[in-house]
Amino acid sequence: MAKVTVSEAARLVGLARQNLYKNYINEGKISVDRDHLGNPKIDTSELIRVFGEIRMTHNVSSEEQRETGENAISDSELRAVSQAKDQVIAALRLQIEVAMEREKKAEDRELWLRQQLEDAQRQVKLLPHDGGGDSVAKRSPWWRLWK
Repeated sequence: MAKVTVSEAARLVGLARQNLYKNYINEGKISVDRDHLGNPKIDTSELIRVFGEIRMTHNVSSEEQRETGENAISDSELRAVSQAKDQVIAALRLQIEVAMEREKKAEDRELWLRQQLEDAQRQVKLLPHDGGGDSVAKRSPWWRLWK
């Protein structure tokens, strides 16, 4: 008979893989062979011996195929969805362009403000500085009041 992986065997008998290992393989109730790569394989005859009848893979009935076909999206719907997405993409590209223009204007404004600041700083340096002190007379310390 055919050999299947442990996961496939667990699915065929309706158990979790861990339960199949714990309750059947480790207990020696089901023998496991190794393939040429060393992967564990279980013969389906072992599964039938232990569990009786096994479930085969799920076949899709023609009724399920019809239901799936009814749920499928038609070409016209796909085109409409595609056009809607294209419109969204175009709107987003326009928003990006506007944001880039705003950023460029902000950079230009910042450059202008920096130049204005540098000009103002240069003008302040050119102002004459008398180097003198306060116009208020210097006061002597309080302990010298009586001298």
